[in-house]
Amino acid sequence: MLVMSLFGTVLAWVYPWINCFALMGLGVPAFVFLALELKACRNARVKRLGMRCFLCWIFALFSWIFDRMFCDIWSAINFPYLHGLWHILIAITSYTVCVLFAYFDAINEHEEKQPTI
Repeated sequence: MLVMSLFGTVLAWVYPWINCFALMGLGVPAFVFLALELKACRNARVKRLGMRCFLCWIFALFSWIFDRMFCDIWSAINFPYLHGLWHILIAITSYTVCVLFAYFDAINEHEEKQPTI
């Protein structure tokens, strides 16, 4: 992940238009890791939070894709700006992923302390 992050950062700096693809390239592996951790998790509350996080990410992706593909159409009919919705949903998703990975790290490293969310 570190190598991908550094590569994506340098590439986005050199070619700013590629930033969106670099971010998507980091999001997919993160959600693969999240799915693997959720599969091994025994806590139903954490699993529900992970599923809500995944759904929020899917809605964020769709809002971004629809904004990019149909921007002229949305503008012509005065439809709300979907890119703003993307930023709101991806912020919620990013925060939730950070919380979940912190929980997984705590449960794997210090299970005797019984970390909770």
